[in-house]
This record gives sequence, structure tokens and C-alpha cells, in this order.
Amino acid sequence: VSVSRHHSTVARNNYNLSLGVVLTVCCIYSGGLPAIPLTSIAIYLSHSAREDDRRGDLESAGRKGLTALYLNIIAVLVTIVVDLALVIVLIPTLTFGVNY
Repeated sequence: VSVSRHHSTVARNNYNLSLGVVLTVCCIYSGGLPAIPLTSIAIYLSHSAREDDRRGDLESAGRKGLTALYLNIIAVLVTIVVDLALVIVLIPTLTFGVNY
């Protein structure tokens, strides 16, 4: 009985697809709306990487998965910067009634 080790219909990795989806939801609810294009592109690249994996093109899948990871990291940083900027502007305004 011969057992094939190559499963062409099953992706070996999700290539950060779950991370992209979770971060998109987090960006929507945390005020990091400028980061949504980054997470959307990351989701697209992750899906494309999974398709490349299924076709056996592991090199392309790895590159796309890594790019998706980097985009997700940048999206988190953008969200943090936007949230900090909102806090820096809103706290003095709400506390002291300062108008900019």
C-alpha cells in the first residue's frame, strides 16, 4: 500500500489569515480605521498564499504569508498610533475644555 505524502488539496498553513481577520475586527472596534486597508490586503495575500500552497508553490506561499504578517504588524502599529493620538487630543479637551 502506497501512501502519498503530498496533499495537494489541503493547505499546510493558514499563512496569517486568521490573524488578518481578527485584526480587521479589532481595528474596526478600536478606532484604527486607517489600518483597515492594510489588514484587507493582508487577508487577500494570506488567501492567495493558501492557494499557492495547495498548488505546491511553497516559495510563493511563504513570501505572501510573510508579507501578510508584516502588513498585520504595521496595522497594529498604525492602530496604536491613532488611538494614542486620539487620547492625547481628547483628554485635555474633555478635562480642561481646551479648544484647539
